[in-house]
Amino acid sequence: MSGISGGGALSFGSLLNNITGFGGGVTVVTAVVLVLVSAVHLVACCLHRDGLRKPTKVFLVPLIICLHISICGFKYPLLILGLIFGWLGDIFLIPKDRKLTFVLGAFFFMIGHACYIWNDFKTGLPQAAFAACGRLSVLIAMLAVVAVGFTALWVLRKRISRGMLVVFMIYMLALLSMAGILVYSMLGTRFSAASVMISAGAVLFALSDFLLGAGIARAFKIKNNRFFVMLTYILAQTGIAVGFALL
Repeated sequence: MSGISGGGALSFGSLLNNITGFGGGVTVVTAVVLVLVSAVHLVACCLHRDGLRKPTKVFLVPLIICLHISICGFKYPLLILGLIFGWLGDIFLIPKDRKLTFVLGAFFFMIGHACYIWNDFKTGLPQAAFAACGRLSVLIAMLAVVAVGFTALWVLRKRISRGMLVVFMIYMLALLSMAGILVYSMLGTRFSAASVMISAGAVLFALSDFLLGAGIARAFKIKNNRFFVMLTYILAQTGIAVGFALL
């Protein structure tokens, strides 16, 4: 629990010291490669170059896993497992307009979200938040998650078929539970780079999947929607992975 409450002040210097203190050059090299591959992938999304978009997408999460391990080793095996399931979800979501692969991708992401939640409880973060903030905070967090869920469902309701609506609602429950629990957990930590990264990552994950769902359902048109889906997704996974590594 001392590692949870002793996050330290948010500063670039302390963040840099934490990162380079574990994996040293390996961490820096991995981070640079991740940035370069992400940049190429995002450009490919904007230019609609599937020949470049698809192979670069396969390398994104493995690089995030390597970055996480280079910082803290195998301290959080459940988080690594969640990233692996997310990677499998990515692979199944590469083909477009295929219902079976979409359902399989959503299934693997749901398992990944469950791993993130399990990892979070094993670290004692939600328990610390509850001890610090009390029962009212849990009620407020649950109401916030329900409100976000109903809002997303209201926006997309007319564009989702009845068969896919069940899948969408189950996945949304898993996604918002993960995001809500991770954000709530940060209430029990001191304001730090790690807590900001984890909270931002959880929120961006929900935003990324909402944009993805809106694009698939054609609920509203966003220019270069895939670019924003992947930008928020890369930042989300990286924020969660690096944030936990720095706790």
